[in-house]
Amino acid sequence: MNNFFIQRVQVEGGFLDGFDLNLENGLNTIIGARGTGKSTFIELIRYGLNIKGHSVESSTKALNHALSVLKDGQVTITLSNEKETFSLSRTSEDKQETKLPYNIKIPLIFSQTEVETVGLLEKGRLKIIDSFIEEINFYKEKELGIIVKINSISKELQNITEDIANYEDQLLPLENLRKELKLLEIEENKISEISQQAASKSIKLKELSEAYSKQSLTLNYIKEFTEKENAWQNEIINLINNIPDITPWRGEEENPISDILKARELLKTSLINKINEYSDTFKITEEHILKIRTNIQEITKEGQQLRTEVDNLQNGAGEISRKCQKLRSDIKHLEITKLNLEDKIKKIKQLQNERNLILNTLEDIREKRSRARVNVCEEISLELSPKIRVGIEVSSLIDDYNQVLTNALKGTGIKYNDIVSVISETIPPRELINIIENDNIDDFISFISISKDRASKIISNLKLSIYEIATVLLEDRITFNLNDGTEWKDFSELSTGQRCTVILPIILQHKDTILVIDQPEDHIDNAFIVETLISSILKRKNKGQIIVTTHNANVPVLGNANIVAHLSSDGKRGFIQSFGSLSNKKIVDAISKVM
Repeated sequence: MNNFFIQRVQVEGGFLDGFDLNLENGLNTIIGARGTGKSTFIELIRYGLNIKGHSVESSTKALNHALSVLKDGQVTITLSNEKETFSLSRTSEDKQETKLPYNIKIPLIFSQTEVETVGLLEKGRLKIIDSFIEEINFYKEKELGIIVKINSISKELQNITEDIANYEDQLLPLENLRKELKLLEIEENKISEISQQAASKSIKLKELSEAYSKQSLTLNYIKEFTEKENAWQNEIINLINNIPDITPWRGEEENPISDILKARELLKTSLINKINEYSDTFKITEEHILKIRTNIQEITKEGQQLRTEVDNLQNGAGEISRKCQKLRSDIKHLEITKLNLEDKIKKIKQLQNERNLILNTLEDIREKRSRARVNVCEEISLELSPKIRVGIEVSSLIDDYNQVLTNALKGTGIKYNDIVSVISETIPPRELINIIENDNIDDFISFISISKDRASKIISNLKLSIYEIATVLLEDRITFNLNDGTEWKDFSELSTGQRCTVILPIILQHKDTILVIDQPEDHIDNAFIVETLISSILKRKNKGQIIVTTHNANVPVLGNANIVAHLSSDGKRGFIQSFGSLSNKKIVDAISKVM
């Protein structure tokens, strides 16, 4: 990205107090005896640019190193591409981390320990490969955005699923109620035949019963709407009031986002006003509720009077009428519930289809990232053949999948230790979602040989983790191999020196990236340094800056270093003893003596 390089490093205070080194866009070698500040120089660059280590442990170690040597001082790093220049300063007490301008590619920094160990970790190898991919942050941001959408739909699906379960429970007595009403209506018809007057009043009572049912349904509907609407309004108001704070602008010039902040405040005020206007309109529901309750009271009063009259005409008729009225009302409620259930089932299907389309997009993003990794691995292997090979097994890491399944089954009484690994190895997440949502026990046991009863319990307990299963990442596995002359050896089987032999040439494949490496030649012999390391450095000439600390004369001499800085120390402070190119006699003498 515009080929930026570290032009200058300045230190005030601490072990390297007064340090001021100008660098070039090529090979810069830092030499000196042990204890002169070479590693300190590397870690202060890392600290000044706020670049994390390649593991949590290495990040902590690097930070502690930088703070201990900087003390109460400050490091300033200047980056340039000959057209633009940026200077970043950071003290040991700075709580706010510095950020590189967007158009500067983040430098890659490796301590001696990281060179030796980074390839042993799955995430370390993956991070090395991802550092070659320009769009890697785009993929991550796109992936996170898609997962947020899936999470939102999943929560809605979960709520609707709970509603469906409640509706199904409520509908269990419906058929029995219909049978009971049918029998009672026979008795009701007999009573109506006894007296025309009783029949007339029974018809009227039936009409009142139906009117009562309709009014009750309307009242319940409006009350349910009111409760949910109030909750929704409160949630919106909370969201509006919880606008995230931002750090106050400290710059001398006008805040670059002042217009946005004003617009955001106007938006907040406008939204609150709109909600208040809507709330005023919403009050009409209270009038509806009051009116319906009055109607119900009048219907009840009239019904009670009619029922008394019917009772006087026929002994037992009132009891039958009351039972019929209640049954009709209950059945009417349940028939509405059944319609609601059908709507919820349709909504579930709609949301599942919508989620599945988004999941397809998520898979596409992950596949593109994997293809980019495959290309990087193939290019590096081709470049470093026949000594080094970089491989990739796409979507082969199932640790996160295992963890999601374990979390879902933990505490359920199901023996999950063995079954989890079998599920993750045989059923892809998307396939498992289909099985869970359709309660497809037969499909499940076609993958895993267990009883239907156990399969049913597992599926039931996985339902609450559908979102986690849907979005879980089956990460790619990166492999590093070295040809030792007789066979290919996996990275985990290599000695420390052999691991460095693999990692360093891979790192040096980076183009247009600042590379900062601390003492890469330790644990490796001169033959490798000359044949592979120096070769990789020379191939990278004019393709990006390299800053390297070293004890080996081959690195600056055969690598044709642009700059050599010789560090020395009086025991209390490290300083630059001499500085210049290979044509500088002091530098030549320093290389001869120190190395």
